[in-house]
Amino acid sequence: MKHKLAIIGTCIGLFICSSCENRDEEIKMNSQTAVEFTGYIQMDDGIYYSSSMDNQPYMCFFDKKSKKKVPVCQKPNCKHNDMNCSAFQLGTYKDSILQTFTFYKNRLYLYYTGKTNNQNDVIMTADLDGNNRKEWFQVPDNSLINQSFIYQDMMFISYNVLGEIDDYQTGVISTQLYVYDMNENTEKLIDKTESNKDSFLVFIGFQDGKAYYIESDIQKEQKPIYEYDLKTKKTKCINYENTIETSMLYQQTLLYADQEDKKIKAYDIFEKKDTVLAELPEHEGKLVQSSSDGIVRLNYVVNPGTSSSVSYFQAYDAQKKDFVYPKFQKGIDLFFHLWEGYFGTVKFEFAVFDEQMKYVLLD
Repeated sequence: MKHKLAIIGTCIGLFICSSCENRDEEIKMNSQTAVEFTGYIQMDDGIYYSSSMDNQPYMCFFDKKSKKKVPVCQKPNCKHNDMNCSAFQLGTYKDSILQTFTFYKNRLYLYYTGKTNNQNDVIMTADLDGNNRKEWFQVPDNSLINQSFIYQDMMFISYNVLGEIDDYQTGVISTQLYVYDMNENTEKLIDKTESNKDSFLVFIGFQDGKAYYIESDIQKEQKPIYEYDLKTKKTKCINYENTIETSMLYQQTLLYADQEDKKIKAYDIFEKKDTVLAELPEHEGKLVQSSSDGIVRLNYVVNPGTSSSVSYFQAYDAQKKDFVYPKFQKGIDLFFHLWEGYFGTVKFEFAVFDEQMKYVLLD
């Protein structure tokens, strides 16, 4: 795999709205904390997120105090509805569109995906005001980014590699985990699956100078956990017994719902033992679960895969040691803690929830 460092002097003149000026001190990131590429960035007084208008992405800012959104643009008399707007300019690069982004050490990193098969996906970097946008590297041919994080001046990327599965179809034939040294402009392959369409690798967390990931094979119950040491650059399996694949690391545990025991548990990946956190609330339908930021998300789906499908949501918050709602909710999902409440979706639209679980839609 080639790491294409193509620095291109492309400036877009992104202007931050008046409520977003002079944020340098507010958004400095601690290099000891991993940051993930997502479609939203939390600040003390608001949140940046990617929205769209007529299928055209653009950058917005939601102000915590006023509870209003504004395009990230300061152009006088701008109507904020076409490519003359700075917020819309940030949403595209050549024929690619903005997918995810993050902040790290006062730099903006943006991931764009090509609209056609003839163009590689690309990660770009820019000043916090959007100026000096430059191409940082191109994603390798026949590859799609599955996950991307920045931790201790290293960028960790999980790729899905595409190829021929058989004579009739193309799909994911391998997962590859790479780490890029952002100071030295070097790369290292951490691990990969060997052309096995039933196996894939997923990062689950970063702490104490180490990256952790699991190998999941749908044919096997065990989901081994591996540790990559940033200092020694060596990888080792630390837990072969693990069976959990739906949780991000939270205080060295994986949080999950045990349907057999009807409990919500925390599994310590080092001690290899469970701690019961709560009774598992039950509902009709098929349980789809995941966990991140200490939030165990429980979605019971009735009539999955049909036009009459309905999802009933509940969440357990490990920080608060309690459930978020007194009963199941329809059309709700929560992603992470935000200020005194949460950030999530209501009927698939971004929403900010306060401590009373009242929400404001961002679009």
